[in-house]
Amino acid sequence: MRSCSLKTAFVVYAIIATIVALVVSVLASSYLANSASTLWSESHMRSGMYIYLAESEKLVPAESLSWYREDGKPLYVEVSPGDSAEPVSVRGAGEGGENPVVYDGRILTDDDMAAGATEDPIALSDVPEYDARQKGREKESAASMWLPPNEYGETPATSTVAYYVVFRPQGATYDVLQLLSIFVFPLVFALVFIVAARLFYRNHMGGSIALMNDAANRIAENDLDFHLESDSGNELGRLVVSFEDMRASLLANSRELWRVMEARREANAAFAHDLRTPLTVLKGQLEMLVSFTASGALSADQIEAMARASQRQAERIERYVENMRDLARLDDCEIEAVDVDVSELAARLAESARALAAECGKRADTVANGLPATVRVDPNVVERCVGNLLANAARYARSSIVLTIEIEGACLAAIVEDDGPGFSDEALRHGLEPYFRDTSRDDSSEHFGLGLGICAALSAKCGGSVSLSNRLSGEGARVEIRFPSVSSR
Repeated sequence: MRSCSLKTAFVVYAIIATIVALVVSVLASSYLANSASTLWSESHMRSGMYIYLAESEKLVPAESLSWYREDGKPLYVEVSPGDSAEPVSVRGAGEGGENPVVYDGRILTDDDMAAGATEDPIALSDVPEYDARQKGREKESAASMWLPPNEYGETPATSTVAYYVVFRPQGATYDVLQLLSIFVFPLVFALVFIVAARLFYRNHMGGSIALMNDAANRIAENDLDFHLESDSGNELGRLVVSFEDMRASLLANSRELWRVMEARREANAAFAHDLRTPLTVLKGQLEMLVSFTASGALSADQIEAMARASQRQAERIERYVENMRDLARLDDCEIEAVDVDVSELAARLAESARALAAECGKRADTVANGLPATVRVDPNVVERCVGNLLANAARYARSSIVLTIEIEGACLAAIVEDDGPGFSDEALRHGLEPYFRDTSRDDSSEHFGLGLGICAALSAKCGGSVSLSNRLSGEGARVEIRFPSVSSR
């Protein structure tokens, strides 16, 4: 049940709640109706015909004896009180706090109505006066003298006027039962559905929502060192899994950002150290020139050597400034793809390869076969990125580098290989990140770790990519850069 969808679980809970509510409502309604009926029956058993006895000021149970009257009007005779019918005092309320309703129990004629008889309820306190007024109109019957006495020698009372007394259940119990029997269905349905809703929320929603709420609070406090796991297979359970994936991704990104920031901090420290060295050398050379040139203590060859040394240090500082400027301009760099003659582009890249290799005393070979007539790329970005890769390869190659230009699917690919020591494991993982410098190499302090990072960023802006690997045959590094293009034969 916990693995089903929220929609299915909701339907099941709704069906079960409806069935339970119906059953409970029917049972409760039947019980309330039976209880009210019992109260009504117990009270209604006392209802019936009564006559008024002025001597005792009470209404006593009576029966109709119609054959004792010559005019056809019945004579009402007192009967013995029983458990169900007892005398009712007309002084205030009835016994036990009852307040029965009294009606004239005769079949009233127009003459009776004209003489003051009424079909409306008669107040108990008005019964003596009403009874005296109505008996004054009736002729006293002699039949009462013919009635046999009981075992105590008592003869029953008679009257020509009778009353029908209606007893209703006393207290508020009967009214409450009737009211509950009316509202039992909505009350039971509301209660059952509230319980079902709480169970549905607790079993299928509460746990997952609590997990995500706690996770959101911890993430807001920059606490990502926790794990989310839900035992529910519904939509919220899957949302918890997605929340966990997001947390893990945030944690990985946070750690990566921290690593990059730490690398940048270390690189900045290294840059400061690297700049201090050429500045110190440059300052020392200039101080020597100022101090000894005027006195003629330095020969022309010495002055030239010092000038060249100063020039090299200035060029190093210039390279650093240019690298930092290039890195800062990456975000503002606009990619302008145009139709480029592939043969001309390949020739320029081959010339760059030969020139860069020659500067380092190396050989460069270029392979470009099966290329289309034109491709749509940004030639400046291509030449800049490939130039960086060629410069790196020429720096680390032992004797030669190879540039391969080809079409891979819808991309223009440039592959640069060298016969140097190749990439270390650390360089394969982080070599494309800005400020990365391979500390396993002796010349790591001579370079700022920006070349490959700039290539990766520029190719990414074009929708391309850069991949690092080592050559499968022999030693050496292999770097492949791809640029999406639209080619035509």
